[in-house]
Amino acid sequence: MNANEQTDQVIEQIMAKVRADDSFKQRLLADATATLKAEGVDIPNGVKVNVMENTRAQWNFVLPSAANEELSDADLEAVAGGAQIQINPKDHSNRPTPITISDVRLKTDIRLLERLTDGPAAGLGLYRYRYLWSDTVFVGVMAQEVVEVDPEAVTLAANGFLAVDYARLGLRLMTLAQWTAQAASRSPATT
Repeated sequence: MNANEQTDQVIEQIMAKVRADDSFKQRLLADATATLKAEGVDIPNGVKVNVMENTRAQWNFVLPSAANEELSDADLEAVAGGAQIQINPKDHSNRPTPITISDVRLKTDIRLLERLTDGPAAGLGLYRYRYLWSDTVFVGVMAQEVVEVDPEAVTLAANGFLAVDYARLGLRLMTLAQWTAQAASRSPATT
C-alpha cells in the first residue's frame, strides 16, 4: 500500500469513527491535533490541525496558502510531474482513478480562458497556467474552484495539495497547444 492509499484509508477510518461516535467527534472538534495523534496519525511537530463542521448557522471557508509562499524542494519533488494514480475511496470499486494535482498554490501565470457552460463542469473556469517547476503551459481547472462545484471530484493528496478527478468533470488536462488544436477543430470553417 502506497502513502496515498494509507492516507486515504486513515481518513476513511477517522470519518467512520466520527459518524459512529459523537464523543470522538467532539474531541476531534475540540483538539484535532491531539485526537488524531492518539489515533496514530503522524502529525509533524509545529503543525496545527483544525477540524471544523459546517452547519446551517456556520459555514467555514478555507483560504489557500499565500501565493508568494515558497515551496520546499521536498514539496516540489512530491508533486513533480503533476499526475498521480490513486484508488478513489469514494467509489469503492477498487479501480484506479486518475487524478491530477491541480492546486492553485502550485501554479503560476494563471489566465482565465473561458467559463464552462455545459456538463458536469458547468460554471467552472478553464484556465491556462504553468506549474511552478515547468515551462509547459497547461489548460485545466483550479482545484479550489472545483471543490465549490463538485467536492467529490477533489481529493487531498498525501502531499497536502489538492488533486482533481478530471474524468468525473468530463474534462482532461491538456497542454495549451492541444487545447488550441481541439478548439480549432470545433470551430466552423470560414469560407
